Amino acid sequence: MINAKYRGLRADGKGWAEGFLFMTTSRSSFKEGLKPCIQKVNDNGITYDCHEVIPETVGQFTGKTDNNGKDIYLGDVNQDKGIVIWVTEDAAFAWEYPNGEVAPFESEDKWCEVIGNIHEKGGSDV
Repeated sequence: MINAKYRGLRADGKGWAEGFLFMTTSRSSFKEGLKPCIQKVNDNGITYDCHEVIPETVGQFTGKTDNNGKDIYLGDVNQDKGIVIWVTEDAAFAWEYPNGEVAPFESEDKWCEVIGNIHEKGGSDV
């Protein structure tokens, strides 16, 4: 079973939310449209700690960790300024470097260290 996990910056400005991604309406009205929310799920499948997130900052977990055991998400930046992207033609995550090179994720990317992401101060200039 694949457990898709997502991360996004909270709309209330209080950092990141990680967990299950879903779309919802505001409690008061459908007029405002759908909004992305991320909710944690415990080992028993119970959801809790729901937060609205900024849509542009939502990134899926790649299933890999860096050399420090940190989860790697779409939009993360590594020590060589590579940015995690999704390559639709290959249906796979890859690193995109400033020189335009696109390198596929290897089976073990333990050489890499995530130093930031494109959504926080510094962006790919981390």
